[in-house]
Amino acid sequence: MISYKKIDEKEQILESLGEIALLIMLVDLSQDTFRVIHTGNDDYFHNLRSGSFQWFIQCYMKRHTSEDSYRKLDLLYHQFFKKRKESECRNELELKLVEKEKTHWIRMQFIRGKKDHGTSDKITIIVQNIDEIKYRNKRQQEEIRERHIKDNQARSTFLLNLSHDIRTPINAVLGLTQIALLHLDNQKKVKDCLEKINMSTGYLLKMINKVLDVSRIQSGKIELENEKISLKEIIQDMLDMTQDDVRKKQLTRTVDMEEFTEEWVYGDKARIQQIFLNLMTNGIKYTDVGGNLYFKAATLPKKYGKYNTYQFIFKDNGIGMSREFLNKVFEPFSREENKCTQNIQGTGLGLNIVKSIVELMQGNVIIESEPGKGSCFQIYIRLKPLEMQQKNKKEAKEDINEVIKQKRYPGVRILLAEDNEINREIAAELISYVDIEVDEAENGVQAVKKFADRPEQYYQMILMDIQMPEMNGYEATDLIRKIEQKRKSRIPILALTSSVFDEDRERVLQHGMDAHIGKPIALPKLIHILDEWLKIKDS
Repeated sequence: MISYKKIDEKEQILESLGEIALLIMLVDLSQDTFRVIHTGNDDYFHNLRSGSFQWFIQCYMKRHTSEDSYRKLDLLYHQFFKKRKESECRNELELKLVEKEKTHWIRMQFIRGKKDHGTSDKITIIVQNIDEIKYRNKRQQEEIRERHIKDNQARSTFLLNLSHDIRTPINAVLGLTQIALLHLDNQKKVKDCLEKINMSTGYLLKMINKVLDVSRIQSGKIELENEKISLKEIIQDMLDMTQDDVRKKQLTRTVDMEEFTEEWVYGDKARIQQIFLNLMTNGIKYTDVGGNLYFKAATLPKKYGKYNTYQFIFKDNGIGMSREFLNKVFEPFSREENKCTQNIQGTGLGLNIVKSIVELMQGNVIIESEPGKGSCFQIYIRLKPLEMQQKNKKEAKEDINEVIKQKRYPGVRILLAEDNEINREIAAELISYVDIEVDEAENGVQAVKKFADRPEQYYQMILMDIQMPEMNGYEATDLIRKIEQKRKSRIPILALTSSVFDEDRERVLQHGMDAHIGKPIALPKLIHILDEWLKIKDS
């Protein structure tokens, strides 16, 4: 006896399928017949009832599908249906239906039934409209393509700006070097050239660091330090470092710190200084001669648990920015190109870095700007103040001559492994100023041989470059540590390298080196590092 409940359930299932299907038909391959059990509202299959399956494929579908779609369907018909592969129980195709000016995309699913021994000759065909999916994918592909074009344009603009901004200081270095060589007997002229060369190379280094910072930010590899710092010291450093530029452009700079309290906090000194210098130098660059700058630092009354909110305002009456550019001002490599900015150096990376660092500190940036009237940047960051505020002990700026006078290391010998001849010559010359004897190696192989051939305590330290031919610094350090195992001694090995990412520092330590020193390095800092490790060795 047939259960009416089962009939109702089957009809319900069929009705549900009918809502999403344009066509449902049953096919008997052995009889070459088909029977339609459901058609949707689409005109393509509305008049189909029953007939020859071969006629349906080779005549009806050929008439209603594109040439490419029919080729795929005919191939499936001959391979799947005619040969009746027993391993194939399900297939599907996406086909393009064409009639007059109408075009539709459908998905045809072919589901073969099973019998006791192998596959059945009975097939169910379900056809669905996939226009929405296709058009959505098309829109997504167009959006990706447009975004790709936009990114390429931004990169091209960035590379053009970067090329210009790199060539400018390099041209200055080359030109000033030639001028200095022609005036060796004029000490004042040579000194002036060297100071300008130093300034130009400093600008180049800052630019490279900005590019690296953007790369690190985008890959999520920047982590903030949590050290005891004085915000007033950082502000004063920022004011001192930009004072010459302010004076050269005859700018008036007003500093307001009346509402600034609890200056000692836990934070990342280098990153906060980076924010301040980026915004202050931007204000100087984009403000005409004789213009005004305004800086304010304040501690806001509202607290977030143990954290204070600090406000920093950088305001100028310079060239300003258009409303259109403000929508993309934080995008990397973006600069507003107009007659006011065409002669101003910049890579379009500074504000992207500022925003990213501020957000890492759970803060935010607010910009107000108008062409011809200037810009105002408001920075809000949360920092945890020290329980006991310390006295402001500003470190004096170090003079190279003073450092050399104070530090002397007679009898100390260092092994310097560096493949670049000029870098090796510079490092050896600088270190020799403090009476340290330098033994040079051009690569890792030479460094290992010199260390192995000398008796214990012959060298007090090794400065090891990383990227060297024949044998790199990591491999050389591994071999030196093995030699030390037999000698039962350990020499400080400091990596002197241009690889400055966190993973580079970690790898240096993993290979048994004691510290990481990033290139380029100023003499005072190098001397302090050498002093620190020589004291550790002697202790």
